[in-house]
Amino acid sequence: MVELSENAFSVAKSRYLMEGEDWDGLAKRVATYVGRGEDPEIVEEFEEVIRERLFIPGGRILRNAGRKAGSMTNCVVLPVGDSIEEIGQLYRELLILWSEGSGVGVNWTPLRPKGAPILRKGGYSSGLVSFLKVASQIGETVESGGCFAGGTQIMTDRGLVPVEEVNIGDKAYTHKGFRNVSYTFDNGVKDVYSIRTEKGYSVEVTLNHKFAIRNKDGSFHQVPLSRLNVGDVVTVLPRDTRSVFQIDDDRIVSIDYVGRKNVYDLEVEDVHLLSGNGFYTSNSRRAAGLALVHIDHPEVEDFIDSKLRDGEIPNFNISVGVTKEFLLAVKTGKKFELKWGNIKREVYARDLWEKILSNMLNKAEPGLINIDNFRKTNTYYFSPIECCNACSEQPLPKYGSCNLGSIVLPKFFVNKNTNWQKLAHVIRLAVRFLDCVIDVCRYSLPQLQEEAFSSRRVGLGFTGIADYLLLKQIRYGSDRSVEEIEKLYKFLRNEAYLASIELSKEKGPFGKFDKFHYLNSSFVKKLPVRIRMAIEDNGIRNSCLTTQAPTGTTSLVAECSSGIEPIISKAHVRNDRVGRRIYIHPKYEEILTNRSEEEDMPYWFVDSYDISPEEHLEVQVAASFSIDSSVSKTINLPRNTKEEDLDRYLLEYIQDLKGITVYRDGSREGQILTPLSEKEALEAIKSKSGDSDLLESEVQCSSGTCDI
Repeated sequence: MVELSENAFSVAKSRYLMEGEDWDGLAKRVATYVGRGEDPEIVEEFEEVIRERLFIPGGRILRNAGRKAGSMTNCVVLPVGDSIEEIGQLYRELLILWSEGSGVGVNWTPLRPKGAPILRKGGYSSGLVSFLKVASQIGETVESGGCFAGGTQIMTDRGLVPVEEVNIGDKAYTHKGFRNVSYTFDNGVKDVYSIRTEKGYSVEVTLNHKFAIRNKDGSFHQVPLSRLNVGDVVTVLPRDTRSVFQIDDDRIVSIDYVGRKNVYDLEVEDVHLLSGNGFYTSNSRRAAGLALVHIDHPEVEDFIDSKLRDGEIPNFNISVGVTKEFLLAVKTGKKFELKWGNIKREVYARDLWEKILSNMLNKAEPGLINIDNFRKTNTYYFSPIECCNACSEQPLPKYGSCNLGSIVLPKFFVNKNTNWQKLAHVIRLAVRFLDCVIDVCRYSLPQLQEEAFSSRRVGLGFTGIADYLLLKQIRYGSDRSVEEIEKLYKFLRNEAYLASIELSKEKGPFGKFDKFHYLNSSFVKKLPVRIRMAIEDNGIRNSCLTTQAPTGTTSLVAECSSGIEPIISKAHVRNDRVGRRIYIHPKYEEILTNRSEEEDMPYWFVDSYDISPEEHLEVQVAASFSIDSSVSKTINLPRNTKEEDLDRYLLEYIQDLKGITVYRDGSREGQILTPLSEKEALEAIKSKSGDSDLLESEVQCSSGTCDI
């Protein structure tokens, strides 16, 4: 039996485990369901690698395998066309996919720009940004399935206000202070239940309304009413204590159905928590999306600025698709043509570029997508890339989807050596597992199933890269680390492709496999000759195989660093209204405790604050060469980074990458982590006030919405 740490088990329980299930039970459930078409010996191997956390499937697989409802795909891309009917179709499909928790990417470039005439119906277009805002609001509506009955008192900056009378712009009271109410919803008539506590609190809500439950470290996780029972403990706030945030625990004494009533919900920026009748409850955002617009669209300037206002378009990250032609115009100072149909105008490319840089530094958006590199896909001849998912590790075609999984790399470093033979075996087993997911997955739209079977795309990557480098005493970002990362991802690529070739012998190639065209794709042409020859002779089961996902939450279950990212910090303090929490990396505590005062900190022990932007980018490039999809990585920038610094980095590195996401320290509201000095960390160790467990909020990817 595998014993998870208290922190890992807490994350697994809140995210993935079924009622009464432990990690061993999860491994058996997932392996049995996914492997139901395989021999029993294979199913046992699936179970073993998940149980031992050598391989961690994506969060959607861990949660939904074997359940009656829910998809196992993390990422989906939907198309949109330039007509009201096609826009309406997109909204319908967003509702369906977001309601089950899938992340969705949409390329909005086909929509005509603001002010363009609508010849057939008359009038003028309100523009793609206006339709994007509506799509984002749909995301809020989906999440608003958890609702309050009318009359529920919401604690705001103007006192206790009935939920139906709260306005956009009011401020809800939270553990991080007052936060803006960005949306209000009248959700009609629904079934309502009354919940009462020992201390006399009561509230009427829908069955899927989420209640905040306090963790031992002061953070919160959310549980819907449908999973609460009499006797469970929930979090309450003493009534109208707005000057100092106070919380208390209270026990449920009754849950009763009271009938159908008018219900309402609110969207609270940043925190997604609020007090209703004294209960601390959640409207945590579930909808996650990425909006892409090509750089030559006439409305691109408005799109770049669309998220300058906090709370605007909260359910989409935005990215701009650039081309080699545009980048050359930036470098040479030339004008660049924006065009949609007959609508054309010229702007200086440098002006557009500087707008992108400014917003990146100040708001961490937009991201950059290299459209030319995106198009170099293995499925170019039958299913060209349309967009990517919210964290950008999966470039996908229209109705493309992908199931993900990660090899837990530190598990393969034993006795100061990497067990390459064991790593190869687990990679091959993981490819088989992810291929099986395609066959047993429930698809909410018939187009998703058709595309999945025609391409059989999977996404296998690593997690724990930083911890692996620490074990080998290699400095993250150094030349040696770049060489090691190139070696690792090349090994992953080769073993994954060989595994898929073997599966093709056994089960047949993916539906749209065409030997000539597939072998002519730019990525496949760079494979070793022996692998290309094997594909020519036997076909290949999966069109695409490798990716690098952020793995924020699943890395906590695996108890390792997240994805390809460096360790967040050696030590930091987290300050919010709940209190002060100190985190100290266990290796840092070991070093500080055992070294003498004369010894320097080991060169190889670094965190995200020590690594230069160039080093971050070199690591991303090193992995990208052997990844047929893409790499999700955040380029952390110091607080004093200037536009001219970012200009120099991005103009060069974007040419070798499919996408870049940057985050300048302090550029987003609500940042609450402050690095500790060695002296402060030592004092915390001596006083035993530090914690070696990271919280979910501390390992989120840049989108902040990832469920991987």
